[in-house]
Amino acid sequence: GLRIARKFGTVLPASHSTQAVHRVLPLFTWHAQQGIFASADLDSSWLRLHPILTLKFTCSRPPPMLYSLIRPLLFRLDAEKAHNLTLSTLRFLNDYGLDTLLTKPIPDQPVEVMGLTFPNPVGLAAGLDKNGEYLDALAALGFGFVEIGTITPLPQPGNPKPRLFRYPEAEAVINRMGFNNEGVDTLVDNIKRSRFQGVLGINIGKNALTPMERAVDDYLTCLNKVYLY
Repeated sequence: GLRIARKFGTVLPASHSTQAVHRVLPLFTWHAQQGIFASADLDSSWLRLHPILTLKFTCSRPPPMLYSLIRPLLFRLDAEKAHNLTLSTLRFLNDYGLDTLLTKPIPDQPVEVMGLTFPNPVGLAAGLDKNGEYLDALAALGFGFVEIGTITPLPQPGNPKPRLFRYPEAEAVINRMGFNNEGVDTLVDNIKRSRFQGVLGINIGKNALTPMERAVDDYLTCLNKVYLY
């Protein structure tokens, strides 16, 4: 699994993750792509002021026989192709009601934070499903909340490929995707088609070509379009 520690929107640096693991925290997030801690410093006062943090932990894997069968096949593919294939397969299984073969019922462990009630304290962080294309399939895995994005006002291709790299020794993936996404309007359309009724987080950003002095305009454009959801 991926050992991660993050708050909403920011991965905690490794120097603070050890401190965080000893705290009693109400809400955890699984970040499915970014297995490397950010190096940016973080004021430790943030840890005291914000109760919504993510504990460093190890994610569960598929059943051993299934994982041992699938892993060599996926590792024959480029990391990004394997990523897209896995998501497409999850969506296919969900469309035909077959995803129950891969999951077990999740017991209710409701957590209330900042006026929101989460059915359980484990959620999926942004970066895995940038356009909200797989929202129903990911929710069916039992997450207590789902984050999608990061989305920008206009579509953009992201960084040149290859931009997703396996780090097997750490059981991690290095993500240099560069905010590739199909634009905020596409994300909103995907949400409208979704059956998802749980707690949804939407991460927003600026387009790469937008100058920094106009970055706030990009954030406002996205916020105005996604706030309802």
